[in-house]
Amino acid sequence: MNKLKKTLSLILLLMLAVCLTSCTSAVNNAVFISRSTNFEIPDESAGIVMNPGKLVYADVENISKELGAEFPEEDISVVPVYNNEANKFANDETIYVYGVDPEFAAHLGLEEMKNGIAYFPTEQSGELELEICVLTEETPDGLTFGETAYMTLVAQTGVSEKGLLKKLRDEYLMPGMLEEQICFVTTETFLEITSLSLGNDVNTFEEAEKTSSIVEMIGIYICAENTEEIRSCLTELKYE
Repeated sequence: MNKLKKTLSLILLLMLAVCLTSCTSAVNNAVFISRSTNFEIPDESAGIVMNPGKLVYADVENISKELGAEFPEEDISVVPVYNNEANKFANDETIYVYGVDPEFAAHLGLEEMKNGIAYFPTEQSGELELEICVLTEETPDGLTFGETAYMTLVAQTGVSEKGLLKKLRDEYLMPGMLEEQICFVTTETFLEITSLSLGNDVNTFEEAEKTSSIVEMIGIYICAENTEEIRSCLTELKYE
């Protein structure tokens, strides 16, 4: 009986090791795109114009559809990453908060993501009081922020330096941003933060995108085994 238990334990450990190796490999095989090249130069007389090439939720749907049709046998994750340009502070320090659907928690090295929790790659714990600048005016000349809104989150460590965060550091974050605190929250929590920064409720990203330019999809993280062919397909679809 003891030999049987030891054998079963060994089998379970081997299965877990294979699973972890597979997950790590999948997380590292990825492409990160930050803009579309399929746009026309906007007419300045049109007033406030969205940044040419800026990604929107329709791009997520388009990429998912096209890659699904082109690679029907491939297990592909299409993960939009959202940012809100309203300044946010915690403990008198700037903090960058990115929204990710909890369905894709594994790409951050997390088993799960829950609403109301800010997930960090660095050691963090306890309550986090987030100070959020509230937008009062948006014109072609820039953005004006007024009062400060507050939101309390629970800080938690666990984000892996590999996968999505590594792509974000390598291909999006500017040198100065690398020195600031970075955390990830669920899409629902991110929309709550966005509602506070806009001074009114927004329930979807499509609605937030249309409400103000401060809400942006900074990139789409696409995880698959066949990254070279995926990248080539994305180039044909005019994404980079």
